[in-house]
Amino acid sequence: MRGANSYTIGAITYQKRPSDLKIAIASWCAWWIQADGTARALSCVGGEVTETEADKPSVEGVKPIQKRRLSPLARLVFAALDHAGEAAARGPVVFSSSMGELNRTHSILETLAADEPVSPAAFSLSVHNAIAGLWSMLRDNTAPMLALSPAGGSPAAALVEAAGILAEGRAREVSVVFYEEPYPAFYHPFRRGPEQPYALALSLVAPGDPAAALALDLEATGDAAESWHTDLDLLPLLTGAREQLVFAEPQMGWRLAR
Repeated sequence: MRGANSYTIGAITYQKRPSDLKIAIASWCAWWIQADGTARALSCVGGEVTETEADKPSVEGVKPIQKRRLSPLARLVFAALDHAGEAAARGPVVFSSSMGELNRTHSILETLAADEPVSPAAFSLSVHNAIAGLWSMLRDNTAPMLALSPAGGSPAAALVEAAGILAEGRAREVSVVFYEEPYPAFYHPFRRGPEQPYALALSLVAPGDPAAALALDLEATGDAAESWHTDLDLLPLLTGAREQLVFAEPQMGWRLAR
């Protein structure tokens, strides 16, 4: 809702323009699968950006029998959250993905179309908050968890949600993780996902916190210059290669600025 001198987003009202909303990133980590099938990561903890390559992302502290429940996408999410700092293991986490475990869901639909029984375990792991539930259980984290499906894959909804949690004083640090995987070929005439699966985790703190390594400014704009591709588009901003990103989502444009 927009008034003469204010914007209302969810339960929060911002005076004049949403650029009054400021967040800070204490640390972050991105994992993605490259074209050759190997995993690559960029992370920033303590202000230093480091790069890692591996055969696959490592998931620490999870028993082998439990790892079997983690899909390749869930492994990326776990690795990103684990390497983005300690906040995600004990505090609130906002999970953001347009389609989530779409390949699991599509497999279930194919099973139903073939008139075959569906595995209850497969169904429980296909729902949109499945990865959030697995993180909560396997990391013994009883803090609030939210699973969002943002319009157009935009990161804005998750960042606004996390900023709201911080503003309420419910936590000193909130983690956000963006993730997506390639969509099954069946969906390509209608919607295409990323070329490779990825997960990007951010540890957010209130503005002015001395632990913050990077501050972001969200500003509504009606003339967004870029379309949004994947959440990895945030990496040039996080590493300092770009000063801002301006992108569009339905009925709204956003500017993320250093």
